[in-house]
Amino acid sequence: MEARRTWRSRLRGVWLAGIALGWPGAALAAPPDFVLITIDTLRADHLGAYGYGRNTSPNIDALASQALLVETVLAPMPMTLPSHVSLLTSSLPARHGVLSNFRYLKIPFVPSENRDGSEGDDDALRSVAQILGEAGYQTAAFTSASPLAPGTGIDAGFSVFESPGAVSPSGESQRRDATTTVDRALEWLETASSPFFLWIHVFDPHLPYEPPAPFDTAFQTDEALHARLATAGVPDVLQRYAAKATNLYDGEIRYTDEQLGRVFAALRERGTWDEGVIALTADHGEGLLEHGETGHQYLWRTTIGVPLLLRWPGGPRGERSTRVASLLDVMPTLAAHSQLPLGTPDRFDGVDLLDEHPADGFGIAQEPVHSAAPRLRTYALQTQQWKLWHRPDAPPRLYQATDDPHELSEVAADHPDIVERLTQQLEKLLQQAQARPGAEVTEAIDPEQRQRLLELGYAE
Repeated sequence: MEARRTWRSRLRGVWLAGIALGWPGAALAAPPDFVLITIDTLRADHLGAYGYGRNTSPNIDALASQALLVETVLAPMPMTLPSHVSLLTSSLPARHGVLSNFRYLKIPFVPSENRDGSEGDDDALRSVAQILGEAGYQTAAFTSASPLAPGTGIDAGFSVFESPGAVSPSGESQRRDATTTVDRALEWLETASSPFFLWIHVFDPHLPYEPPAPFDTAFQTDEALHARLATAGVPDVLQRYAAKATNLYDGEIRYTDEQLGRVFAALRERGTWDEGVIALTADHGEGLLEHGETGHQYLWRTTIGVPLLLRWPGGPRGERSTRVASLLDVMPTLAAHSQLPLGTPDRFDGVDLLDEHPADGFGIAQEPVHSAAPRLRTYALQTQQWKLWHRPDAPPRLYQATDDPHELSEVAADHPDIVERLTQQLEKLLQQAQARPGAEVTEAIDPEQRQRLLELGYAE
């Protein structure tokens, strides 16, 4: 491993010297490895780096201290498959067309054909795995639950794609713990050659909360937890249940964090920690009885607020961005500032988070679609100061994001001008997303895959 790291360091030195001297092709001589980590159902506000009082995430917090942390990030939908497709393609669900985990619509992601350089080709809807694979990267994904399995389309561009849904169609568990997924990813990493794109997805903070010992008893109810729940608006009658769920949920995070510590150690040993690109985020958050919500269906901050940590050579270290962002912004930011061969940022629907955009930025989210029949849908648009809930057949809802982070006081009637401005902005953005070229969609789904999703509760 030491020899490999030394070789990569020397090659990178030659590459940087070549760029400085203007050598043709030098910019592509040693592209960086890229590791993407997604933690299913992880709320940003349950991490120490985001101000949580419990020690749930020492390894993630250590990464945050050496990376760019974005304080407010919205998942485009509180559902696993659509949100991951948005992350990997930098496009809203309105554009890529995946609006559920096959629970109702059974529509997989179908990317555009390979790029051929023709006019308008920059609008092609393609996964980052496809883009990097065509640039010569090894591409591998290790996912932990059937919603992210071959048959959903999420495997587009990956030469290696392993998930429990793909490898155990005959009755074994359709989710696996972080230890198993990390084991498999690290085995692959041992023999991988650079450059590579490695995606690791872990599922443990998802219901049911069943952390292994000793993490099942790592957190106990105390006055600080009751005070936190009360501040979040959880009524007294529900606090006992909310506290129990929170303790187990935090135990799942702490267990996941320990397993990710193994990944970080392997990346340091290989040299990827310093010479590669690392991104850590989540697909959505989780309701722990705030607003009466359990699980993840609605557009509350707890449900769509996710962490985002970005690290690349020469990038920010221990810096925090207050700009409101979306998962769509991950790939264009890396395209602009890392040496990943992703093309220019404007090929993506998201934005470069370090560019000189309006200071507060924005994020859009929509509730999952529960029916194939035409229906009116609920969306949220958040800026640094405001959050609008919009549904055409219902009165708008407005919250002051800065003064009311728990979204307890609805103030639309007091700010009609703000409601009108944000509504117009949201409608314009959705029209633009739907107007751009998208992927073809089909209702075809492999029967075995549908059965696996049914066993997880993701299909009817």
